[in-house]
Amino acid sequence: MRRLVSCGRPVTLDVRIVDPRTRVPLPDGRVGEIWVRGGSVARGYRGDPEATRAAFGAVTADGAGPYLRTGDLGFRADGELYVTGRIKDLIIVNGRNLYAHDIEEVAQAAHPAARTTAAFPLDPDGQAPDGAERVVVVQEVSTGAAGGTPLDELAALTRERVARAFGLPAVSVVLARRGAVRRTTSGKTRRRATRRDLLDGRIDVLAAAPEPGPHFGFRTRPKTGVEPGPELHARPGGTASPTGNGSGALAI
Repeated sequence: MRRLVSCGRPVTLDVRIVDPRTRVPLPDGRVGEIWVRGGSVARGYRGDPEATRAAFGAVTADGAGPYLRTGDLGFRADGELYVTGRIKDLIIVNGRNLYAHDIEEVAQAAHPAARTTAAFPLDPDGQAPDGAERVVVVQEVSTGAAGGTPLDELAALTRERVARAFGLPAVSVVLARRGAVRRTTSGKTRRRATRRDLLDGRIDVLAAAPEPGPHFGFRTRPKTGVEPGPELHARPGGTASPTGNGSGALAI
């Protein structure tokens, strides 16, 4: 279960929750892309009319607009807006929508040596040619926290926790040194850039579970050990419902 804190009630902006594929406005409680328009919305990108039309010229299926497509996912409840994640970071497995940050949170809680983590679909369209929808977790580990557990066992532990928590049929965990996960200057995780580095062989893998196949292009190094963390219990996913505590938070 994950609690979401309300962003408040939109005051001066026209905010819609829209199905990003059909452009149909969605009712309260349904997750979709957040579209906005109003006086504080910019006119577009300077010198890039094509990108401006795509992002700032969105029109709903019933002809309302133009809106700015924020790229954020969220929903409205009792007039308040809740943000659940980014469209580009959404992972779809067997028709289920999973948020990368939820997977990363479970992976980081699996053991005390875990540091920055990035989760993403291995294949660009979310599905491999063989039909499997594969998810990869790249996790930095602190070698200074080395203990008696070999890193390959640690990777297997993290994989088991993530697979069990989210019901993932095909998930791989890659352990690497600090700096393997790309970040922006403000500290945000650059998942797509990390994925490119992994597939291009620019990440030196300390351990992986399962062991990478030849199509990954991994480079491995001798394994050290770290202690496993405590048992983790998680119940990710589900539909939005009020917590009933009057705090402006929702549990999903």
